[in-house]
Amino acid sequence: MNKLSYFITAISAIALICGCQKEVSPDNIPFTTPIKSDSTIILLVNDTFKIKINPVNAKVIVTLNADNTYKSPKNGVISLLPNDILKALEPGKVSVVIKNNSCNTSFNIIVVGLPVKLQLKDSSILVKTGRNIQLDLYQVFDSYETTVFGGLKWETIDKTVATVSDAGNITAINEGITKVRISLNKYPEVYSEYPVQVMNYIVYLLGQTLSENNIIRNSYWKNNIIVDSGLEIKSTTAQGFLYSNNNMYIVGRSSVPDRAFMLKNKTETIFNEVGAGATGVALMGEDVYICGYYTFSGTHTVALWKNSTLTPLMSNSEITSESIGNAIAVSGGNVFVGGYIKNTQGIQVACYWKNNQRTDLSDGLKDAIVYSIFVDGNDVYASGQYSSVIDNNIYLIACYWKNGIRTNLISSASNANSIFVSNGQIFITGSYFSSSGQTACYWKNGEKFDLNTGTGTAWSNATGVIIADNNIFISGHYSNSYNKPIGCYWKNGSRIDLPPTNYRDYSGINVFPYSYVWGIAID
Repeated sequence: MNKLSYFITAISAIALICGCQKEVSPDNIPFTTPIKSDSTIILLVNDTFKIKINPVNAKVIVTLNADNTYKSPKNGVISLLPNDILKALEPGKVSVVIKNNSCNTSFNIIVVGLPVKLQLKDSSILVKTGRNIQLDLYQVFDSYETTVFGGLKWETIDKTVATVSDAGNITAINEGITKVRISLNKYPEVYSEYPVQVMNYIVYLLGQTLSENNIIRNSYWKNNIIVDSGLEIKSTTAQGFLYSNNNMYIVGRSSVPDRAFMLKNKTETIFNEVGAGATGVALMGEDVYICGYYTFSGTHTVALWKNSTLTPLMSNSEITSESIGNAIAVSGGNVFVGGYIKNTQGIQVACYWKNNQRTDLSDGLKDAIVYSIFVDGNDVYASGQYSSVIDNNIYLIACYWKNGIRTNLISSASNANSIFVSNGQIFITGSYFSSSGQTACYWKNGEKFDLNTGTGTAWSNATGVIIADNNIFISGHYSNSYNKPIGCYWKNGSRIDLPPTNYRDYSGINVFPYSYVWGIAID
């Protein structure tokens, strides 16, 4: 073989070898990315994120995480822009996959949105001096949101009135008004402010208002702000209440079923006895005592419940006539229930029970009744009414008893609804009748003081009284010029009206305020 042949053969061999090699596809070349597999990246709405791939030979796929309930990417959580840029559109969670034929990796994107408002669960912040309350937001931020926002910042404007901790706990220092400001640490432009009122006394009132459908409903107010009592709009009558140690107790009668009830905060307990109603409530340690009546053999009978269990004040053999418990007090381990019992002539006898021992306060010749009872040391006070003949007419007259001795308060038709004793001073609230109508008043040691109800009042009534640091707080209501009731209370004779609730007459056009107040409690 000549040299030329060898050369041609060599060239042919080289060509054969080159013809057997294939070009490697970019999709088959492994890629690298600084993003760790299964990691999570948090973005704020409108933020962008550049996915770095080397070499740029992989496809980016955004998919919905199977284990979450956020919107899918097709609904706009993430937008994939050119050059592998992700843009966060709205809050949600998606999974991002980077893949080619050689390898793949995946990670999560969580999109967080800035809140428009930081809203408190209770926007009415009322605190007694020296007390603390915890403020809570409607929003609950998860760990990712907390990371992005940097947590919450709490501050009060006037720190001489109140301060607030980093956890949102308000401390009331001095009586006055300030504001609490809530903002995001990393985004201070997102904030909300709420007024904070600090008071030496917080006034609670129990009564009735009307719903939007003109249905009477039981209500209570905390310094003129109406509070959802938790009672449904149904046939119930709240007749007594007590506020103690941050707990609200409301008792009364429910006609469906016909039984007594107690509401502690918003937890309702219906008592077992049929034909029953509760009228008053008192605490002795951890035990809750409630007075009222139940039906025994068709007869209304005085009732005392301890923690919703009936503890009869009379044996079955003693129950021969009607009796009612209207008021309750506890002192020195003893329970006092005031009311009346009818004698064999059907006349109401004013009385009270100390534990199971009854003490009659009237002679049984004319009707008398106890509406309120107060115990001060060894002295037992009760206020109410007794029958008296005036100008040949029988009237019920306001009076009170101290240790069984009756004192008349006025010589005209009147009532004594509530009694309170402070430092030996006796305060009684009620009303009296005259040619000008019914007038709310109170008596201090027997001296009468009329309560201001403004002009155009046809009737008024004072229903409760409490003395706190020589301040006289009295609850009640009065009629306006439209003869509709306005709930109110008086502090040292100065009247504070409750914000009106609307009563719409049959025309559907005229709207009038409407509220009654049965009693008062002070914190």
